[in-house]
Amino acid sequence: MAQARKASLRPAPAAKSKAAKPDATGAGKPPAATPPTTSATRAGLRMALWILLLALLTGAVPLTLAGQLFGYWRLPVSSPALPFISGAASYDAPLANARPMVTNATVHVVSAPGASAAIATLEPGFPVQVTRYATLNGARWAQISWAGPTKAAGGSGWALATQLRTPVGSGAKPIGDLGALSQAVASGASAAGASFAATLYFPASGYTYRSGNAGMTITLGQQIIPITLVADYGLGLATQQPSSINNDLVSGNSEALTFVYHAVGGAPGMSAYLARYHIAGFQFASDPAQSTATVQSLGLFYSALTEAPLASPNDQRQIFTLLVGANTGASAYASASQIGSGALVVTVEQTAKGYTTIIAGQLQPASGPAVTVVAVSADQPSAAKAQAALQAFFKPLLATLG
Repeated sequence: MAQARKASLRPAPAAKSKAAKPDATGAGKPPAATPPTTSATRAGLRMALWILLLALLTGAVPLTLAGQLFGYWRLPVSSPALPFISGAASYDAPLANARPMVTNATVHVVSAPGASAAIATLEPGFPVQVTRYATLNGARWAQISWAGPTKAAGGSGWALATQLRTPVGSGAKPIGDLGALSQAVASGASAAGASFAATLYFPASGYTYRSGNAGMTITLGQQIIPITLVADYGLGLATQQPSSINNDLVSGNSEALTFVYHAVGGAPGMSAYLARYHIAGFQFASDPAQSTATVQSLGLFYSALTEAPLASPNDQRQIFTLLVGANTGASAYASASQIGSGALVVTVEQTAKGYTTIIAGQLQPASGPAVTVVAVSADQPSAAKAQAALQAFFKPLLATLG
């Protein structure tokens, strides 16, 4: 009896053979793995909750790494780097007193530390005031403000602290874009369209502002007239000519333009005259109206005229009187009181590309600073479109000037 019970404990040889060699139909395969036990499931849930808590405390990147560490998933070796996730800026207490600084690089001012869209651009040497510091991802940022030539001008924002330095001496050069003058002026320039360009200069304070495309080359057309007139006076030839010549010149008489242009030496004479005053960027042609210049160089010409090196103060008054008397288009952009004792020359040229309007000269109101302005709307489908674009710029500009 005991012997029979002992034999029954041995596995049957046939069963062992079937387990070792399953047939082709799949019979005899080992049973599928059983689901995890209840205790293992609870352990997994506890681990998942722990990883989630880690993510809430430290961010999404630790969640990814923790999941790989505990075997819940694995990042492929060839995968790209994880995206950078910016942290929050840490702000210092505001400075008790604003700290004078100047830019030591081209600074693209932004609205907050780490922001990407520039609200203003300040060239090296622009004076600013630092009012606060902040740290973002290891980088130091400075909250800055800056003044302008009028009460309504200037602005504020954030710049990298490494782009600022303590002023040394009095060599500050306040040069910036139109956003540095005011956000309203920048918005007006934007509304004027991509074919708009401008440069502004305030002789009393030295502030210079220009659009990003102020290096755009334009055909001068009738804008060659005031340049030729100034050369005529500056070279002392105007007093030797009949008094009617310059009146005819500013009124657009082509014969008078040809006469005076050749009297000052034609293209070589005009180039040599401007070179005396370090004004570059002009390409004078045998046909005066086909001469070209950049918007910025045209601004340099008018700035030199208003500061009197190109002509004596007496000659300057006569030049402005002649230009104002012959040019009536300026009233569409500025009132007589806003122009004051200055002059704006408005010319409209039609080419195969469209209509180009140039406004150049000086606003010199009885109250408020004088400003040299050159504004261009190029290649518009109509003269009316060009005028509307320039009016969109002049309206906020005049409001900023006060």
